[in-house]
Formats: sequence, C-alpha cells, structure tokens
Amino acid sequence: MEKIGSFEEFREISAEEKKKCGKLLTNLPVFPETMRNDIEKGRLFFAEHPGGAVFAADEGRYYRIMYIWDAAKETGRLFFDKPAVIDEINYLGKRDLYLQQLGGHLETAGFGLYRRNLQVVKELSGHAEDGGPLSDTDGGGSADTIRYRLCTPEEMEQAGTLWKSSLDLFDIPADHFRLTEGSAVMGAFTENGEMAGCQWWQHGRRNSEGRHTAVREDCKRKGIASSLIGLWCESARQNGTGSCYTWIADTNTPSLKLYEKMGFRHNGKVCLQYAARQHGG
Repeated sequence: MEKIGSFEEFREISAEEKKKCGKLLTNLPVFPETMRNDIEKGRLFFAEHPGGAVFAADEGRYYRIMYIWDAAKETGRLFFDKPAVIDEINYLGKRDLYLQQLGGHLETAGFGLYRRNLQVVKELSGHAEDGGPLSDTDGGGSADTIRYRLCTPEEMEQAGTLWKSSLDLFDIPADHFRLTEGSAVMGAFTENGEMAGCQWWQHGRRNSEGRHTAVREDCKRKGIASSLIGLWCESARQNGTGSCYTWIADTNTPSLKLYEKMGFRHNGKVCLQYAARQHGG
C-alpha cells in the first residue's frame, strides 16, 4: 500500500478511480473531514486491485477500509497485515439492492458480517442552568466516592489502557489517539486517583457524538456508566447542541437498555460492520 501525502492527492485518486467504474460501489464519506485528519497524521494508505481501489486508515490495531468498486467487475481477495473492518451505514429497509450487490464483492474480498451497530439518539430540549465546568463532581449512588472530571492530556494514557482492556477491537481508538478540537474525555476516578471509567465525546453545532464508554471491571454496577452518559448530555446541552448520539451493537442488550432508560431511542440508522476473516499473505 502507498501512503497518501495530501488531501489533494486523495481527491485526484478517488476521482480517477470513480471514472473507471460503471456501477459505482463506495463507502467514501460525503463530508471527508475524517480523511483530512487521517492524511495529516500520515495514516491513510491506498492500493489498487482488480475490482477498483481501497483506502486503508491505520487505526493502530486494525485498518478501517474505504472502497471504490465497480459492481460489474470481480473484486479479488484482499490481504492486510492486521485485522481490517469495513463500515457500511444504512437505514433499515433502505439501499437493500445496493447491499445485495455489495455482498458478493465483500465475500470475494474475504470479508464477512461481524456485527450490526444501532445508532441511538437523544434530543436535548430546553436550556441548562449555568452550573460551571463539568469537573470534580461526586458520583451519586456509588458504593465508593467517585469523582468525575475532564481528563488532562497526561491522563490519556490511562484512558487508552482502559479502552484496550475493556472494548471490542474495532471500538478501541487508534494507538496515537489524541484529543482534537471540540472533543474531550470525561474520567471517573476513585478516591486514590485511579481511573475507574471514561467516555470520549465530541460536540458539533447540531449534534454531539459519544464513544468509547468503558468502566473498569471491578468498578461496575456503581452507576459510573450512567453518570458518564449524563455528564456528556449535560455538557452538550450547555454547549447549545441539539442532540446526542452513539452506536451500540444490537447484541449488547444491557447497554441498549441503559441508553433507553436515559432517553435515547434508535433512529433506524444501522452500521453494518464487515471484518476480514483472515489477514496476512
């Protein structure tokens, strides 16, 4: 694979590859801010193959794959030096024909369905009281006192360790994860200063995305996850954001019930994740 050196190079390559396709199949983002970020960090790669082309974003332990394929061509098997995942976002009952055409290419390329993630959303109404910064907050209902505060850059290593020990492979942030503009990580800390849980979020003008909610195994069932979610929503409200959303695997019943209890509802959007069944070669 060849590293992409600039966003202009990415645009030229993707435009040229799309011209070669009759019936285009692609999951390239419409708003490519993530592509710019990947390129700036030197972690976006490109490779051609018989069916078209792929872009691979290096997420540390795995690759996130974006494709440009011609539905009429044979794709060919793809090999990577570590696990790889393809995200295909869809609304229930929509784009079924597209997914049927895509399925054969994914199968030939060596990808199989890994899981279905549901997008759940909570609409934020009204205006919050000005309670000051969301930090040094006591956790209500916990057996032990838990303090909540925004993580400093120095504490991000603790967050990374917790994510790697608690989350699914394809939920773990990249090894080089850093806070970006508009994002924050809320940490839950025990009385001796150890991190018991954390959650990443990023506020936009219209909505806020939350990810990577994790609680240390010995600190579960103390209300930490619900407190982190509540603080995220309150921060978004204070920011003037209209809604909060996150993705949850449809098999993760406890998390789905927790978010539903806190006012989140599935909006019909689904992310189908396809993972490479093997890598190497």
